[in-house]
Amino acid sequence: MREHEQVELIRLQRRCWRLLFIWSRTTREALVMSRPRFAVRVAGEIGQLDEPETLISRPNFAVVAELSAD
Repeated sequence: MREHEQVELIRLQRRCWRLLFIWSRTTREALVMSRPRFAVRVAGEIGQLDEPETLISRPNFAVVAELSAD
């Protein structure tokens, strides 16, 4: 069911061209859902906002660097 919901959210966002915020605690799910950009909250603020590949390869914070370990 969860994968079906993810596909539907992505399809809806692309069709309507609206900003969509999705909160996730799993890196895999976040990376699948984060096109074209991915934001990581650090201490309640956006710590880094970038394309997923750039975010993983050049993290600004230790918490962002830990994402690649998941």
